[in-house]
Amino acid sequence: MKIIKEKIIKEANLAADKTLSIFDINSQDYDSSVMDVIKTLRKFLINEKSPEKRTLFLAILNILEGNFEKNKTLLENQNDVIFKYNYLLSRMYNREDVIKEIIQFVKNFPDSIYPYLLLLEYYLIEGNFSNFSKILSLTSKINNFFKIIYQVYTNTLEDVGIVKSVVMHKKFTELLLYIIKQKSLETENTKSYCLNVNYSKKEGTIPNPKEYCVKANFAQAAWSIVNNRKFDESKLKIFEKTPEYNLFYGFYYLNKQELENAKKYFEKFENQVENVSVKIIAKTISYIGMRQFYQNIKSNIFKEERGKILEVINNYPLHDFIVEYFDPEIVRLLFAEKHCCIVYGGNKC
Repeated sequence: MKIIKEKIIKEANLAADKTLSIFDINSQDYDSSVMDVIKTLRKFLINEKSPEKRTLFLAILNILEGNFEKNKTLLENQNDVIFKYNYLLSRMYNREDVIKEIIQFVKNFPDSIYPYLLLLEYYLIEGNFSNFSKILSLTSKINNFFKIIYQVYTNTLEDVGIVKSVVMHKKFTELLLYIIKQKSLETENTKSYCLNVNYSKKEGTIPNPKEYCVKANFAQAAWSIVNNRKFDESKLKIFEKTPEYNLFYGFYYLNKQELENAKKYFEKFENQVENVSVKIIAKTISYIGMRQFYQNIKSNIFKEERGKILEVINNYPLHDFIVEYFDPEIVRLLFAEKHCCIVYGGNKC
Protein backbone atom coordinates (compact mmCIF):
# COMPACT_ATOMS: atom_id res chain seq x y z
CA MET A 1 0.00 0.00 0.00
CA LYS A 2 2.88 2.37 0.76
CA ILE A 3 4.36 1.85 -2.73
CA ILE A 4 0.95 2.37 -4.38
CA LYS A 5 0.35 5.56 -2.38
CA GLU A 6 3.76 6.95 -3.34
CA LYS A 7 3.03 6.32 -7.02
CA ILE A 8 -0.38 8.01 -6.80
CA ILE A 9 0.96 11.12 -5.04
CA LYS A 10 3.10 12.82 -7.64
CA GLU A 11 5.79 15.35 -6.88
CA ALA A 12 5.52 19.07 -7.48
CA ASN A 13 7.63 20.64 -10.21
CA LEU A 14 9.96 22.60 -7.93
CA ALA A 15 13.64 23.52 -7.84
CA ALA A 16 15.15 23.21 -4.36
CA ASP A 17 17.21 26.42 -4.65
CA LYS A 18 14.12 28.46 -5.63
CA THR A 19 11.76 27.04 -3.00
CA LEU A 20 11.90 29.64 -0.26
CA SER A 21 8.23 30.00 0.66
CA ILE A 22 4.72 28.91 -0.33
CA PHE A 23 4.62 31.94 -2.61
CA ASP A 24 7.71 30.69 -4.47
CA ILE A 25 6.11 27.25 -4.70
CA ASN A 26 3.03 28.77 -6.36
CA SER A 27 5.30 30.72 -8.68
CA GLN A 28 6.98 27.56 -9.93
CA ASP A 29 4.08 25.10 -9.93
CA TYR A 30 0.77 26.89 -9.55
CA ASP A 31 -1.32 23.73 -9.92
CA SER A 32 0.51 21.62 -7.34
CA SER A 33 -1.59 20.22 -4.51
CA VAL A 34 -0.53 20.43 -0.89
CA MET A 35 0.22 16.70 -0.88
CA ASP A 36 2.40 17.04 -4.00
CA VAL A 37 4.36 19.85 -2.38
CA ILE A 38 4.75 18.05 0.95
CA LYS A 39 6.18 14.98 -0.76
CA THR A 40 8.63 17.12 -2.74
CA LEU A 41 9.73 19.09 0.32
CA ARG A 42 10.37 15.90 2.26
CA LYS A 43 12.59 14.74 -0.60
CA PHE A 44 14.44 18.07 -0.50
CA LEU A 45 14.84 17.69 3.25
CA ILE A 46 16.48 14.27 2.88
CA ASN A 47 18.91 15.40 0.19
CA GLU A 48 19.81 18.84 1.58
CA LYS A 49 23.05 19.19 3.57
CA SER A 50 22.85 22.92 4.38
CA PRO A 51 21.39 23.48 7.89
CA GLU A 52 19.84 26.79 6.76
CA LYS A 53 18.04 25.23 3.79
CA ARG A 54 16.91 22.27 5.89
CA THR A 55 15.41 24.71 8.40
CA LEU A 56 13.64 26.51 5.59
CA PHE A 57 12.15 23.34 4.09
CA LEU A 58 11.02 22.20 7.52
CA ALA A 59 9.42 25.61 8.17
CA ILE A 60 7.42 25.44 4.92
CA LEU A 61 6.34 21.89 5.78
CA ASN A 62 5.15 23.09 9.18
CA ILE A 63 3.05 25.80 7.52
CA LEU A 64 1.47 23.42 5.02
CA GLU A 65 0.73 20.86 7.72
CA GLY A 66 -0.70 23.45 10.11
CA ASN A 67 2.10 23.17 12.68
CA PHE A 68 2.44 26.93 13.10
CA GLU A 69 3.58 26.81 16.73
CA LYS A 70 6.65 24.75 15.79
CA ASN A 71 7.88 27.57 13.55
CA LYS A 72 7.85 30.06 16.42
CA THR A 73 10.71 28.11 17.97
CA LEU A 74 12.33 27.07 14.71
CA LEU A 75 12.50 30.57 13.18
CA GLU A 76 12.31 32.95 16.11
CA ASN A 77 15.95 34.07 16.15
CA GLN A 78 16.43 34.18 12.36
CA ASN A 79 16.92 37.67 10.89
CA ASP A 80 17.21 36.89 7.17
CA VAL A 81 14.31 38.25 5.06
CA ILE A 82 12.95 34.89 3.93
CA PHE A 83 13.20 33.32 7.40
CA LYS A 84 11.44 36.36 8.88
CA TYR A 85 8.75 36.11 6.22
CA ASN A 86 8.00 32.47 7.04
CA TYR A 87 8.12 33.22 10.77
CA LEU A 88 5.56 36.03 10.55
CA LEU A 89 3.42 34.08 8.08
CA SER A 90 3.26 31.16 10.54
CA ARG A 91 2.14 33.47 13.34
CA MET A 92 -0.37 35.19 11.06
CA TYR A 93 -1.89 31.82 10.09
CA ASN A 94 -1.94 31.02 13.81
CA ARG A 95 -4.32 34.00 14.18
CA GLU A 96 -1.83 36.17 16.06
CA ASP A 97 -1.94 39.94 15.65
CA VAL A 98 1.32 40.64 13.85
CA ILE A 99 0.44 43.78 11.90
CA LYS A 100 2.90 46.02 13.82
CA GLU A 101 5.70 43.55 13.18
CA ILE A 102 4.79 43.31 9.50
CA ILE A 103 4.86 47.10 9.12
CA GLN A 104 8.28 47.18 10.79
CA PHE A 105 9.37 44.38 8.46
CA VAL A 106 8.39 46.54 5.48
CA LYS A 107 10.37 49.46 6.90
CA ASN A 108 13.44 47.28 7.48
CA PHE A 109 13.38 45.70 4.00
CA PRO A 110 11.63 48.19 1.66
CA ASP A 111 13.26 46.73 -1.46
CA SER A 112 12.19 43.13 -0.84
CA ILE A 113 8.87 41.80 -2.13
CA TYR A 114 8.31 39.48 0.87
CA PRO A 115 7.28 42.08 3.49
CA TYR A 116 4.66 43.46 1.08
CA LEU A 117 3.36 39.94 0.44
CA LEU A 118 2.78 39.59 4.18
CA LEU A 119 1.02 42.94 4.27
CA LEU A 120 -1.26 41.96 1.38
CA GLU A 121 -2.09 38.59 2.86
CA TYR A 122 -2.73 40.08 6.30
CA TYR A 123 -5.26 42.56 4.91
CA LEU A 124 -6.74 39.84 2.71
CA ILE A 125 -7.45 37.74 5.80
CA GLU A 126 -8.75 40.73 7.77
CA GLY A 127 -10.98 41.92 4.92
CA ASN A 128 -9.50 45.41 4.67
CA PHE A 129 -8.65 46.42 1.10
CA SER A 130 -8.63 50.21 1.37
CA ASN A 131 -4.84 50.33 0.88
CA PHE A 132 -4.45 47.56 -1.68
CA SER A 133 -3.83 49.83 -4.66
CA LYS A 134 -1.16 51.70 -2.69
CA ILE A 135 0.60 48.48 -1.60
CA LEU A 136 0.41 46.95 -5.08
CA SER A 137 1.76 50.17 -6.58
CA LEU A 138 4.82 49.84 -4.32
CA THR A 139 5.32 46.18 -5.27
CA SER A 140 5.06 47.08 -8.96
CA LYS A 141 8.18 49.24 -8.57
CA ILE A 142 10.13 46.29 -7.14
CA ASN A 143 9.06 43.53 -9.51
CA ASN A 144 7.68 43.69 -13.08
CA PHE A 145 5.36 40.78 -12.39
CA PHE A 146 3.54 42.93 -9.85
CA LYS A 147 3.01 45.64 -12.46
CA ILE A 148 0.60 43.17 -14.05
CA ILE A 149 -1.10 42.34 -10.75
CA TYR A 150 -1.48 46.05 -9.99
CA GLN A 151 -2.98 46.76 -13.41
CA VAL A 152 -5.38 43.82 -13.21
CA TYR A 153 -6.47 44.88 -9.72
CA THR A 154 -7.07 48.50 -10.79
CA ASN A 155 -8.63 47.51 -14.14
CA THR A 156 -5.95 49.43 -16.04
CA LEU A 157 -4.43 46.55 -18.03
CA GLU A 158 -4.91 47.48 -21.68
CA ASP A 159 -2.17 45.59 -23.51
CA VAL A 160 -1.63 41.87 -22.76
CA GLY A 161 1.78 42.14 -24.44
CA ILE A 162 3.40 42.82 -21.07
CA VAL A 163 1.75 39.67 -19.71
CA LYS A 164 2.96 37.54 -22.62
CA SER A 165 6.51 38.80 -22.12
CA VAL A 166 6.45 37.80 -18.44
CA VAL A 167 5.10 34.34 -19.33
CA MET A 168 8.50 33.65 -20.90
CA HIS A 169 10.04 33.70 -17.41
CA LYS A 170 7.88 30.68 -16.50
CA LYS A 171 6.62 32.13 -13.24
CA PHE A 172 2.92 31.90 -12.37
CA THR A 173 2.36 30.67 -15.92
CA GLU A 174 -1.20 29.41 -15.36
CA LEU A 175 -2.22 32.61 -13.58
CA LEU A 176 -0.76 34.79 -16.34
CA LEU A 177 -2.56 32.70 -18.95
CA TYR A 178 -5.79 33.28 -17.03
CA ILE A 179 -5.18 37.06 -17.15
CA ILE A 180 -4.67 36.89 -20.93
CA LYS A 181 -7.78 34.76 -21.40
CA GLN A 182 -9.78 37.01 -19.09
CA LYS A 183 -9.04 39.94 -21.37
CA SER A 184 -10.40 38.06 -24.40
CA LEU A 185 -13.27 36.44 -22.42
CA GLU A 186 -11.97 32.97 -23.30
CA THR A 187 -12.02 29.94 -21.03
CA GLU A 188 -9.39 27.31 -20.44
CA ASN A 189 -9.09 23.85 -18.94
CA THR A 190 -6.60 23.90 -16.08
CA LYS A 191 -5.63 21.74 -13.13
CA SER A 192 -6.01 24.75 -10.82
CA TYR A 193 -9.26 24.64 -8.86
CA CYS A 194 -9.01 28.39 -8.16
CA LEU A 195 -8.67 29.32 -11.82
CA ASN A 196 -11.40 26.87 -12.87
CA VAL A 197 -13.79 28.59 -10.46
CA ASN A 198 -13.04 31.94 -12.09
CA TYR A 199 -13.26 30.50 -15.60
CA SER A 200 -16.67 29.02 -14.76
CA LYS A 201 -18.06 32.52 -14.22
CA LYS A 202 -17.31 33.33 -17.86
CA GLU A 203 -19.42 30.36 -18.90
CA GLY A 204 -22.15 30.99 -16.36
CA THR A 205 -21.70 27.51 -14.90
CA ILE A 206 -21.71 26.75 -11.20
CA PRO A 207 -18.43 25.34 -9.86
CA ASN A 208 -18.40 22.49 -7.38
CA PRO A 209 -17.68 24.43 -4.18
CA LYS A 210 -14.93 23.31 -1.86
CA GLU A 211 -15.79 24.42 1.65
CA TYR A 212 -12.97 26.99 1.76
CA CYS A 213 -13.49 28.63 -1.66
CA VAL A 214 -14.92 32.14 -1.41
CA LYS A 215 -16.04 32.61 -5.02
CA ALA A 216 -17.47 29.11 -5.48
CA ASN A 217 -19.59 29.19 -2.34
CA PHE A 218 -21.17 32.54 -3.15
CA ALA A 219 -21.75 31.44 -6.75
CA GLN A 220 -23.58 28.37 -5.44
CA ALA A 221 -25.61 30.38 -2.91
CA ALA A 222 -26.64 33.04 -5.45
CA TRP A 223 -27.61 30.40 -8.03
CA SER A 224 -29.72 28.63 -5.38
CA ILE A 225 -31.58 31.85 -4.57
CA VAL A 226 -32.25 32.61 -8.24
CA ASN A 227 -33.59 29.08 -8.73
CA ASN A 228 -35.68 29.16 -5.54
CA ARG A 229 -33.62 26.52 -3.82
CA LYS A 230 -32.39 26.43 -0.24
CA PHE A 231 -28.77 27.14 0.58
CA ASP A 232 -26.81 26.56 3.76
CA GLU A 233 -26.05 29.95 5.31
CA SER A 234 -23.75 28.35 7.89
CA LYS A 235 -21.30 27.51 5.08
CA LEU A 236 -20.92 31.22 4.31
CA LYS A 237 -20.22 32.35 7.87
CA ILE A 238 -16.48 31.63 7.62
CA PHE A 239 -16.24 34.26 4.85
CA GLU A 240 -17.79 37.10 6.87
CA LYS A 241 -14.69 39.29 6.56
CA THR A 242 -14.67 39.10 2.75
CA PRO A 243 -16.26 41.76 0.52
CA GLU A 244 -18.21 38.99 -1.24
CA TYR A 245 -19.99 38.23 2.04
CA ASN A 246 -21.13 41.81 2.61
CA LEU A 247 -22.13 42.38 -1.02
CA PHE A 248 -24.05 39.10 -1.15
CA TYR A 249 -25.98 39.80 2.03
CA GLY A 250 -26.69 43.35 0.93
CA PHE A 251 -28.57 41.96 -2.06
CA TYR A 252 -29.93 39.00 -0.10
CA TYR A 253 -31.73 41.28 2.34
CA LEU A 254 -32.67 43.75 -0.38
CA ASN A 255 -34.49 40.97 -2.23
CA LYS A 256 -36.28 40.12 1.03
CA GLN A 257 -37.29 43.79 1.38
CA GLU A 258 -35.32 44.11 4.64
CA LEU A 259 -33.84 47.48 3.77
CA GLU A 260 -32.09 48.26 7.07
CA ASN A 261 -30.17 44.98 6.94
CA ALA A 262 -29.39 45.55 3.26
CA LYS A 263 -28.08 49.03 4.02
CA LYS A 264 -25.89 47.70 6.84
CA TYR A 265 -24.17 45.13 4.63
CA PHE A 266 -23.81 47.47 1.65
CA GLU A 267 -22.13 50.06 3.89
CA LYS A 268 -19.74 47.45 5.29
CA PHE A 269 -18.85 46.51 1.72
CA GLU A 270 -18.37 50.13 0.63
CA ASN A 271 -16.05 50.77 3.57
CA GLN A 272 -13.75 47.83 2.88
CA VAL A 273 -13.08 48.04 -0.88
CA GLU A 274 -11.87 50.61 -3.40
CA ASN A 275 -13.49 52.24 -6.42
CA VAL A 276 -17.11 51.11 -6.15
CA SER A 277 -19.50 51.70 -9.05
CA VAL A 278 -22.93 50.31 -9.95
CA LYS A 279 -23.83 49.20 -13.46
CA ILE A 280 -27.51 49.31 -14.29
CA ILE A 281 -28.62 46.42 -16.50
CA ALA A 282 -31.83 44.97 -17.91
CA LYS A 283 -33.80 42.92 -15.42
CA THR A 284 -34.26 39.35 -16.68
CA ILE A 285 -35.05 37.56 -13.42
CA SER A 286 -37.00 38.49 -10.29
CA TYR A 287 -33.98 38.51 -7.97
CA ILE A 288 -31.67 41.50 -8.39
CA GLY A 289 -27.91 41.58 -7.88
CA MET A 290 -27.47 37.79 -7.74
CA ARG A 291 -26.40 36.86 -11.26
CA GLN A 292 -23.10 38.72 -10.88
CA PHE A 293 -21.90 36.11 -8.36
CA TYR A 294 -21.93 33.26 -10.88
CA GLN A 295 -21.96 34.88 -14.30
CA ASN A 296 -20.00 37.53 -16.19
CA ILE A 297 -22.64 39.90 -17.55
CA LYS A 298 -21.44 41.92 -20.51
CA SER A 299 -24.66 42.75 -22.36
CA ASN A 300 -27.69 44.97 -21.68
CA ILE A 301 -25.58 47.43 -19.67
CA PHE A 302 -26.78 50.92 -20.39
CA LYS A 303 -25.54 53.05 -17.51
CA GLU A 304 -22.96 53.19 -14.74
CA GLU A 305 -23.19 55.34 -11.64
CA ARG A 306 -21.10 56.04 -8.56
CA GLY A 307 -22.47 56.72 -5.12
CA LYS A 308 -24.09 54.73 -2.33
CA ILE A 309 -25.16 51.37 -3.71
CA LEU A 310 -28.62 51.42 -2.14
CA GLU A 311 -29.30 54.97 -3.33
CA VAL A 312 -28.39 54.06 -6.92
CA ILE A 313 -30.57 50.94 -6.78
CA ASN A 314 -33.55 52.92 -5.44
CA ASN A 315 -33.32 55.25 -8.44
CA TYR A 316 -33.83 52.35 -10.87
CA PRO A 317 -36.63 50.16 -9.44
CA LEU A 318 -37.21 48.17 -12.66
CA HIS A 319 -33.62 47.10 -13.28
CA ASP A 320 -30.93 44.67 -12.23
CA PHE A 321 -27.45 45.63 -11.07
CA ILE A 322 -23.77 44.71 -11.14
CA VAL A 323 -21.53 46.19 -8.46
CA GLU A 324 -17.99 46.63 -9.70
CA TYR A 325 -14.98 47.38 -7.51
CA PHE A 326 -11.28 46.67 -7.26
CA ASP A 327 -11.72 42.97 -6.61
CA PRO A 328 -8.96 41.48 -4.39
CA GLU A 329 -9.50 38.09 -6.05
CA ILE A 330 -6.41 38.61 -8.23
CA VAL A 331 -4.35 38.95 -5.03
CA ARG A 332 -6.11 35.94 -3.52
CA LEU A 333 -5.09 34.01 -6.63
CA LEU A 334 -1.45 34.94 -6.00
CA PHE A 335 -1.56 32.92 -2.79
CA ALA A 336 -3.65 30.23 -4.52
CA GLU A 337 -5.70 27.40 -3.07
CA LYS A 338 -3.20 26.87 -0.24
CA HIS A 339 -4.12 30.27 1.24
CA CYS A 340 -7.87 29.67 1.30
CA CYS A 341 -7.39 26.11 2.51
CA ILE A 342 -5.40 27.31 5.54
CA VAL A 343 -7.46 30.45 6.27
CA TYR A 344 -11.00 29.16 5.67
CA GLY A 345 -10.67 25.40 5.71
CA GLY A 346 -8.47 24.76 8.70
CA ASN A 347 -5.79 23.31 6.40
CA LYS A 348 -8.19 20.64 5.10
CA CYS A 349 -6.89 20.26 1.58
